[in-house]
Amino acid sequence: MGCDIHLYKEKKVDGEWVTADEWVDEYNDGLDVPYEERFSARDYYLFGFLAGVRRDNDFSLIPTGIPDDASENVKACYKRWEGDAHSASSITLESLKWHWADLSGKVMTVSGMKDTEGLNKLARSIMGKGETDWGLLYPYCQGTNKDNYEEFSIDVPCHFKLSNIESLINLFDDIEAEECRIVFWFDN
Repeated sequence: MGCDIHLYKEKKVDGEWVTADEWVDEYNDGLDVPYEERFSARDYYLFGFLAGVRRDNDFSLIPTGIPDDASENVKACYKRWEGDAHSASSITLESLKWHWADLSGKVMTVSGMKDTEGLNKLARSIMGKGETDWGLLYPYCQGTNKDNYEEFSIDVPCHFKLSNIESLINLFDDIEAEECRIVFWFDN
């Protein structure tokens, strides 16, 4: 069963948190941000960073719950999820930027199974004189019975595996406010 993120942008205006998203009632079941306008990447490394969901690591943040001062739209949307929502939290744009900068130069261990030829290509890239092509890490899996797959464990730069943190930061490029944050939860 997969896990999805429900993530909303908020901004502080005159000391009050208000939505920074456009909301509609597409299905007559309450307001929500249209799916194509939402951040909806199913990135378990990002989920692990934001709230320890699906991937717990040394950099995982602890979920803080839905903020009491969340915008009315976000509160109503969260309430509609009833018991299916979990690991709710929020983080300010300033804090996201700080964590992104702090992760520079740090690594995280990635393990799994990869085809021998692909693993050799990755190893040559790592040991080569140029910049490592971390994209060669993909595809890999957690288990298979294929003969040409080998187990591996490798330290990968956090800025590669957690690149969606930068995507979250970029969500606020065109938003002017006293302060900005994301409010989010997960379902599975």
